[in-house]
Amino acid sequence: MRRKIVRVKEKVNLLIIGTQKAGTTSLFYYLNQHPDVYFSEVKEVNYFAKDVYFDKGERYYHSFFPKWKGQRVIASSYVHMLPNPKCAKRVQEYNGDMRFIVMLRDPIKRAISAYNYAIRNNWEDGGVSFMEAFRAEPGRLKVANPNYDITYFYNGLYYQHLAHWFEYFPQRNFLIIRDSDLRRDSKGVLDSIFDFLGVDRNVVIDTSKNYNEAGEVRSTFLQGLFITNNPVIIKTLRFLLPRSAKLWVLTRFLPWMRSLNTKKTVAVKKESNDVVYDASVVDYFKEDLEKLRMNLNIEL
Repeated sequence: MRRKIVRVKEKVNLLIIGTQKAGTTSLFYYLNQHPDVYFSEVKEVNYFAKDVYFDKGERYYHSFFPKWKGQRVIASSYVHMLPNPKCAKRVQEYNGDMRFIVMLRDPIKRAISAYNYAIRNNWEDGGVSFMEAFRAEPGRLKVANPNYDITYFYNGLYYQHLAHWFEYFPQRNFLIIRDSDLRRDSKGVLDSIFDFLGVDRNVVIDTSKNYNEAGEVRSTFLQGLFITNNPVIIKTLRFLLPRSAKLWVLTRFLPWMRSLNTKKTVAVKKESNDVVYDASVVDYFKEDLEKLRMNLNIEL
């Protein structure tokens, strides 16, 4: 007999919409420790970003919140919502009062990290250089549904993407955080987040661990297979397991398998040493970074 799932009865009211490789995983685990914050059981819920899931409707989205017990803040995360032009309108129609947290990182460092991450997860051919990926990106963006896991540079046009979201939501609904600030002053950043959310800041949060750090992958094939949003995995689980069991696989078993497949190292080589890039990459981000500084007073 399947266990009855009690789904959330309120609208989700907080989204972490980006950006990939900028500390969003650590932030997810830190915020999830607060007693008045409840995150979806699966960290990355791509409901607003993927047509196949969005077409299932709100009932499907709310099924990712089976243990809600009246917490004031109901949240989910998907790091590729920020650059995806479909998401802002969809979110606005779902909840016009939605609040957002956006984590930003130096766009070149972020692109390098995302590129290496894609290679480790077998999304990018290891034979494709960083500059070859840069030159290939215009073609990657021309398809109907771009794979934002491999658009390392476009994802870093932060002001361009935020300006699109500001067409649907007021700027006061957004809290923008630099990844360096979270590392340098985690308590100060968390206090600002709790004030933004209107919850008690006098809660002890363990920030001693950095999550989703780089490591040496034993098998890129297996690492890609163990990604929790792997569509093949999700489709297979849908037919084989009840909802509660599928959530256990996605939130417990697959992350555990990924950790087993990742070799922990004492010191991870700086990712910036692994790639070579020229001035065209710097120029790509220059105008957007200036707009970010002038209009939002954010320096990266």
